[in-house]
Amino acid sequence: MIHKEAKKQDAAAAKCLEDKYPQLLGEMLVVNAPKWIHVVFAILKPFLPKRLLQKVRIIQPLKKEKDLQAVLVYCQVDHLPAKYGGNLPTWPPVLLPQEE
Repeated sequence: MIHKEAKKQDAAAAKCLEDKYPQLLGEMLVVNAPKWIHVVFAILKPFLPKRLLQKVRIIQPLKKEKDLQAVLVYCQVDHLPAKYGGNLPTWPPVLLPQEE
């Protein structure tokens, strides 16, 4: 049997985590989405919660420098494939043979 006070504390901790989890996520970047996604997002934007809009961004790093800077917060330009605005010419990266 679980003590009644422990159940209350567990429920309070679960509620706190549920409320705070989105705040733990920095942001979600949707990169190079199809045009229809931009249209749907623009239509729905006025109806979406402000909290969600702060966490989800639809970006095009090849077209907008500001969007590229948002991606570079999370990875280096040398590790970002060229199709996303970085310097990495191929994806997946070519592995060099190991010397023995």
